[in-house]
Amino acid sequence: MRFCAFWLDQLILFGITAAIYWLLSFAHLINRLGEIFNTENTGALLVSFYYVVMFVLRWGYYLLFEMLFEGRTLGKMVCRLRTIHYTGKALDLPSLVLRNFARVLDQELTFFLGAFICMLVNREYRRIGDLLGNTIVVRNPKLAPIETAFHTEAPFDPAALPESATGAVFLRRLSEEELYVLRRFLVGQADIPKARRRELLAAMAETVSRKIQDSLSPDDPLPYLQSVYARHQVRDAVV
Repeated sequence: MRFCAFWLDQLILFGITAAIYWLLSFAHLINRLGEIFNTENTGALLVSFYYVVMFVLRWGYYLLFEMLFEGRTLGKMVCRLRTIHYTGKALDLPSLVLRNFARVLDQELTFFLGAFICMLVNREYRRIGDLLGNTIVVRNPKLAPIETAFHTEAPFDPAALPESATGAVFLRRLSEEELYVLRRFLVGQADIPKARRRELLAAMAETVSRKIQDSLSPDDPLPYLQSVYARHQVRDAVV
């Protein structure tokens, strides 16, 4: 899907480039026919303008869209992908600048071999730009199936939530990046040594509780975090 999103973005960029080239060529032709301005100077000015626009478009398209649309370009929107920060915090400008300007290493200087080899050798298919910007591209659906996070095979039933959890309210919701980190933690927590796992569970439960201003107590960290994840999914399903 990431490959498809990339080529969709390239087609969009090609279409915009072709349209700009046609408009400038048309403007130059009209100027030559009407002799409105000095033909030689106007031609040079239009060529200069064209290359400036191409530079801005080449480097600004990905950066602008990922800043304004929460890590999504038009290609990613169609393919239901998005870029998020690897640590779960909100995407920031330095991360986006690094990941996008690293396309020089991923694509231009290595003829896409840099990106291909880097994605091949890491399990999460992160290219050089992702590693430098500490980002990752994930599927866009807001939450993965809850049974994946809880290591269960039975379909999730909201009615199965404890009454204390279903009646609990939180004033603020976690961002999609934070939910992604929570899901990763819930999936991998069983592999963490027991003593360390207890510490991490307690710390994360306390942090999450403060973040969302939850009415449910985080005294039992693992069920609490599972309930937070579940309640977000239920709320999204209702919305």
